[in-house]
Amino acid sequence: MWKHIDGFGDRYKIYSDGRVYSEYKHGFLVQYPNEKGYLRVALHLDGRQRQFRVSRLVALAFLPNPNGYSTVNHRDGDKTNNDVSNLEWLSNRDNIVHGYKNGFFPRGEDRPGAKLTMADVLEIRRIYSSGEIGYRLLAKRFGVNRSTIRRIIKREMWDHV
Repeated sequence: MWKHIDGFGDRYKIYSDGRVYSEYKHGFLVQYPNEKGYLRVALHLDGRQRQFRVSRLVALAFLPNPNGYSTVNHRDGDKTNNDVSNLEWLSNRDNIVHGYKNGFFPRGEDRPGAKLTMADVLEIRRIYSSGEIGYRLLAKRFGVNRSTIRRIIKREMWDHV
């Protein structure tokens, strides 16, 4: 199943599986990953070229969006799977929650630039619960700021440990 891409007359067709066909090139367009891994295509109109995420083109053509959400979510986390059955409209917040729930984002010490290990976090919680020292000294000992210690203690950070 295909539809013409809105705003481009009958120059381009978007298929429900994510392929993009060019009427004037008489063929399917090559799709390239952007810096975040999402497939994109270049569409031309009036001598101008614009880049579009394929997932957004599929969603705009085939998925109703009664809540007016702005984010297209890949249900399986595969940014190259642009089949309409794998896409849904979500709020930005719900999209982030979906990513964390499904393990698509690194957590804890797997995050780039993480200063603490799981062992550090467990030690911070142990020391704090014993009443030995407070936030300020824990922060100094582990080389992080007090708000980080507070968020660890309150399980706002490292809540999976």
